[in-house]
Amino acid sequence: MSKTTVRIKLKAFEHKSLDKACAKIVEQLGGEVVKIIFLMELAGLKGKEKLQKYAYLTVSLVGILLIVCVFFRFLFLPLLPFLIAWGAAFALRPLSEKVSQKTHINKKAVSVSLAV
Repeated sequence: MSKTTVRIKLKAFEHKSLDKACAKIVEQLGGEVVKIIFLMELAGLKGKEKLQKYAYLTVSLVGILLIVCVFFRFLFLPLLPFLIAWGAAFALRPLSEKVSQKTHINKKAVSVSLAV
C-alpha cells in the first residue's frame, strides 16, 4: 500500500474548528492523520484538548527566528571558510575529472593541486 502525503493549507481565522474538520475529512476518505502542525497556538481556543487523539505540534516563530539569529551570529563566520572550500571543490570537480582523464593522474591529486 502506498502512502500519500496531503498538505492542506488553511487560514486560522476562517473557522474555529477547521483543523478538526480537515482531520475528519482525511479519515473519511480512508487516510490517516499523522500530525497536525500549527505556527501559533491560541490558548483560548483550547486546541490541545480538542485534538488529543492526533499528534499535535506548535512551531514557535520566535524560536525559529532565535535559532536563525544564533546561527548567523555565532556559527556562520567560523563555518564560512569550510563553505567556501566546499563550493570551490564542487565547482572544480568537472575540471579535475577532465584533467585526470587526459593526464592519467589520480583524480584526488589533481583536485588538490587545482584547489591550491
